[in-house]
Amino acid sequence: MLPFLSAIPKNILYRRIWQLIITICSTFLAIYIPLNIVMNISPGIYLSIFYWLITLIFIMDIFINYLFPTFDVSQQINIKEAKSRYLRSWFVVDLLAAIPFLLIFPVLALGVFKLLKFIRVAQYMHHMRQRAIRYGDYLLLGFFIFWLLLFAHWLTCGWIYLRVFPVDSDNVTKYITSLYWVIETLTTVGYGETTPITNAQYIYAMIIMLTGVGVYGFIIGNVANLLSKRNPARNQFFNNLDQLKVFVNYRNIPIILQKKISDYTLIYGRKNLGLMNLFFFPVCRRDYRTKYPFI
Repeated sequence: MLPFLSAIPKNILYRRIWQLIITICSTFLAIYIPLNIVMNISPGIYLSIFYWLITLIFIMDIFINYLFPTFDVSQQINIKEAKSRYLRSWFVVDLLAAIPFLLIFPVLALGVFKLLKFIRVAQYMHHMRQRAIRYGDYLLLGFFIFWLLLFAHWLTCGWIYLRVFPVDSDNVTKYITSLYWVIETLTTVGYGETTPITNAQYIYAMIIMLTGVGVYGFIIGNVANLLSKRNPARNQFFNNLDQLKVFVNYRNIPIILQKKISDYTLIYGRKNLGLMNLFFFPVCRRDYRTKYPFI
């Protein structure tokens, strides 16, 4: 077993592996079901087996979540209360995602109920980011890219449904050209070679344009925030130097003492990687504090 996996308790490790399986199955359905609705793809034998295998996994997930519920020990909740809480909250979502509606009612649109499982996937990602303190910002960016690509796929399926393609267009061409239009609209590029025609297409295009502005701003803001946090110790060190500059100017400290304090701060800061206390002077030499009681 890998070293970083051996440090994780077995029950937590098994839970994370199971959550990864649920995420993979949900992602497959989130890609396949919208495509199947707009293109009416004839599933092969292997695809059908995989689809019903996922349904079985979702049914097993209900029993696993009920028999082995997750709860916070700090909240002093016992297993019985955790099971009751699951039945009052996530059980309905898991049940709707596990019911094989296509077997009961052969209507492709009913497959969207299985996409409710993505609410659980969002919960898994939220908890994972909270626990991964060191890599939380990178996980946020990675999860955002995951949801952005999936959202672009859903928008592509919507444009396939609204747009009228030439009769000789195959499904691959329809998807690639629609995805191209969605990406150029989301990124606010908009070359204009594909234009809306009907009122529904115009409304759909405007929604994607407004969404693209928000997506663009979110990406720029998070990337800038991520880059600014690459070296928090260095940032803290320079913040401390700025506070020191304000302090010595406000107190009119003599030049000689300013140099001694500056040398001390630089040496102490480099030795401690910049993670100094916000109050510098309680740790300065005692004779300095005796000579200059205002420090």
